[in-house]
Amino acid sequence: MKNKVSLLLFIGGLVGGFFFFFSLLDALAPFISGFILAYLFRPLVEKLHKISIPATISSAFLTVLMYCALITLFILLLPYCKDFIVSSTSRLLFHKKELIALVEPWVKKFPLAEKNWPDLLNSFDFVLDNSLSWLKDWALSAVYNSWWIAKHIITLFLAPFIAFYMMKDWKKMILNICVLVPYRFRTLFYEVFSQIDTTLSAYVRGQASVSTMLAFYYGITLWALGLHSGALVGMLTGLFTFVPYLGILSGFLTSVILACLQNPKPSFPLLISIFGAGHLLEGMFLTPGLIGRKIGLHPALILLSVFIAGSIGGIKGVFLSCPLTAIAVACFRWGRKYYINSPFFLEKS
Repeated sequence: MKNKVSLLLFIGGLVGGFFFFFSLLDALAPFISGFILAYLFRPLVEKLHKISIPATISSAFLTVLMYCALITLFILLLPYCKDFIVSSTSRLLFHKKELIALVEPWVKKFPLAEKNWPDLLNSFDFVLDNSLSWLKDWALSAVYNSWWIAKHIITLFLAPFIAFYMMKDWKKMILNICVLVPYRFRTLFYEVFSQIDTTLSAYVRGQASVSTMLAFYYGITLWALGLHSGALVGMLTGLFTFVPYLGILSGFLTSVILACLQNPKPSFPLLISIFGAGHLLEGMFLTPGLIGRKIGLHPALILLSVFIAGSIGGIKGVFLSCPLTAIAVACFRWGRKYYINSPFFLEKS
């Protein structure tokens, strides 16, 4: 009876902690980001420590590199984003007639649509003008809104600072957590924690490497193709490849739309080849080599976690969905192993 009550309290505490965590996601964002950065760079700090470089010096060096990368990206990307928003909406309005001419033959294949084509055309014209005007105003206000910018700048610039202390004192931090575990549960705790660490490190570090490589691949190839804002679209496509299919599909559709609005237009067969080669590169070489199939995170499971975490925590929830799923899968595997070997399961009658 006591074991059942303890188990129910433990599960209730986990569920309550999960919702409490997401309710404070905005306040915890710098600390979560710092923890993720520290977790990603922890193996490098340990390797440098083996060659007699103190953890404080290596952590400080990595922190300086993070700040340099952040400042460079901020200086380069903010004007580029503004130009992309303004030019893309302007081009879409300018090429409105070409878009209508492209869509018209397909629409007129349906008798009802052909009969009401003038009304459909007026509605499309009205919706397009108003939607693009609203989208442009909203995007520019988001870019220049002082509070929105300040909140995210604080998160971005606090994260490496917090990561510095976590990388420097990582072993002490883990030891202080382990000391709190009761002696009779320590073997179990170390087993579960080891399983979580193995799954999470393989997935998070591997996925970070895959996304970075694909961001460079798509950014360079789309820029070389001559696509307008190709470098930005390519980098974002690569970074969002952690969402199966949706990342590459949204990047491809955005590239096709931009290519249709561009004059002279880039080669569409080359554009399709770039995304096809990128998808093959990811599926056949990068993902098996850097993440490995032993992690076993099914694409449908990742998509489900992205939608659930996104609906609860917004864009921050989307980015946290994959690490949380990796942790949940590791706990599930341990629970399944424990259940299969339990007397309740093995008892025949």
